[in-house]
Amino acid sequence: MTVLKLYRSTEAAAKSLYQDILKSLSKSEQKGWQWLATQGRTSSSHYADIMKIEPRTARRHLNRFEELGLVRKTGSGPSIEYEVI
Repeated sequence: MTVLKLYRSTEAAAKSLYQDILKSLSKSEQKGWQWLATQGRTSSSHYADIMKIEPRTARRHLNRFEELGLVRKTGSGPSIEYEVI
């Protein structure tokens, strides 16, 4: 069975896609995204401190957000920050 969704506007389509992306996140990623969305930008070390998670886990979360198009990396080396798009 094929299901076809027709949206009345591009805004409705974007909102639906955004909700699908959020549902694909783990509980801890959702919590992290909620915090980051209010901050606008962060470094992985600051994110790890705030979320009380290991730095490696923080980088995984932030890289996942980047893969999903929620953030973009700015800077290079140790000064990399993740900026909400």
